[in-house]
Amino acid sequence: MITVLLAALFVSFFSVLYPLVRTVFTRVGVRQRLRYPLNAAKKRWRQMTPIVLQTAGGHLRHLLAASGTDMPLVHFVWLSLLLGTGGVAAGVLLFEGVKGSLVCLAVPACLPYLLVYMRLINLQMRTRLEFLPAVEVIYRCYVTFGKENGAKHSLQAALTQKRLPIPLRPVFERLLRQLLLQEDRERALRLFRVSLGHRWADYFCSLLRLDLEEGINIEGGLRELIMDMRRAQKEDEKERSRLMEIRIANFTPVLFLALFLGVNLYMNPEASYFYYLIDPGGRDLLLDALLLIFASFFMGIYLSVKRM
Repeated sequence: MITVLLAALFVSFFSVLYPLVRTVFTRVGVRQRLRYPLNAAKKRWRQMTPIVLQTAGGHLRHLLAASGTDMPLVHFVWLSLLLGTGGVAAGVLLFEGVKGSLVCLAVPACLPYLLVYMRLINLQMRTRLEFLPAVEVIYRCYVTFGKENGAKHSLQAALTQKRLPIPLRPVFERLLRQLLLQEDRERALRLFRVSLGHRWADYFCSLLRLDLEEGINIEGGLRELIMDMRRAQKEDEKERSRLMEIRIANFTPVLFLALFLGVNLYMNPEASYFYYLIDPGGRDLLLDALLLIFASFFMGIYLSVKRM
C-alpha cells in the first residue's frame, strides 16, 4: 500500500514538474544555441574592427600627406567630431527634427574630408601634364648614372641637379627621403601614387618596385612608359579639360542658389525672411538644397577620381 502511494506521488510530482523542467531546459538550450552565433558574430566584429579602423586611418594619413595638409590625424578626427557635434546642436535648434539633425551632423563632419580631397585633386590636376617631363629627366639620369646604382640614385641625381618640374619636385623629394630613410617601401610608393592619382604613376611605381626589390634593369620599362605617355598626351589634355568642367559644374548649384536667394530677398525681403528663416517649409527647402549641393561635391570628387 505504501509502495502504491509513493508511486502515485512520484507520478503526480513528475507530471507536474516535467513540463516545468522541460521548459527550463528548452530555454537554456535555445539560449545556448543563440549565444554561440552571437559570440561568433561578436568575435568576428572584434576582429574586423581593428582592420576597419586601420584601413580608414591609413587612408586618412595618405590623404593628409598627399594633399600637403599639415595636420596630425588625431587633430583631423577631433575637428570632424567637433564640427559634427556643433552641427547636431544647430540642427536641433533650427530644424527640430531627425532629418535636420542628421543632415547637420553629416555635412559639417564630412566637410574637412571634402576640403582635403578637393585640395588633393587640385594638386593632381596641376601636376598631371608635368609628369612626362619628370619621367624623361629621370630616364636620362638612369641611362647616365643609374644602371649600376639603381633608380634611387637616378632620382637623387635628378633632384640634385634641379631638373625636375617645380610642381612635382616636392612629391619626388618626399619619395626619395622615405626611400633613403629605409621607411616602409610600400607605404612610400602608395603615397606617391595617391599624390599623383593617375595610371602613369602606378606604372612608374611598379618599375621602381622592380628596381628596388629585385634589382632589375628598368631602362626599357621607362622608355616604354615615356612612349606611351607621349602617344596619350592629347588624351590627357582632354581629360584635364573634362576635370575642369567637372569642377566648374560642382560650383554651379551654389551660384544658382545664391542667385535665387538674392533675387527673392531683393524683390520681397520681409516675405523671404519669414519663409526661409521662420517657416518650417522654407527651412526644409534650404536643408534639401544644402544636402543636394554637398552630395554634388562628393559626386564631383568621384567623377574626378574615375577620370584620373
